[in-house]
Amino acid sequence: QPVAEEVKGLAVACDVSREADIKRLVQQAEDRHGRIDVYFSNAGIVQRGGLEASDADWERNWKIHVMAHVWAARAVVEKMVTRGGGYFLITASAAGLLNIVESATYGVTKHGAVAFAEWLAIAYGRRGLRVSCLCPQAVITGMYKGDGGSAGVDGALTAGQVAGEVVK
Repeated sequence: QPVAEEVKGLAVACDVSREADIKRLVQQAEDRHGRIDVYFSNAGIVQRGGLEASDADWERNWKIHVMAHVWAARAVVEKMVTRGGGYFLITASAAGLLNIVESATYGVTKHGAVAFAEWLAIAYGRRGLRVSCLCPQAVITGMYKGDGGSAGVDGALTAGQVAGEVVK
């Protein structure tokens, strides 16, 4: 809430693992601003585990790392291209290009996010949609613990540094 007020934005509580919440978020933004020209689909969790990871962990990662992007695209992309274009940015992870040994659920679903971004760019790019897929390695957020594990081998960026690169 304070950040939204500082930038004159709109704060909306949203559980991206629920399509209804994403639809509500989009509707509230459209009600306030009239339309959405840029959608930044950026959410993630990390849970350690390999083969022993529960089905519930796999499903939670799937919903947050893949389906949240699908649901957001369903809510905004057709409207964007009908108006002549828009911008859809997905945050995946370097784990979506490489992998991460500490978490099978994270690495596999981040690969899915990269694949969805590629599909979206191919399917809608010729209709004016611009798509980017952000794949940073280690970023210092609440998910970054200790030395960052295998993701932190080459160091870590601050969220501000990543945001600066996105704007560039």
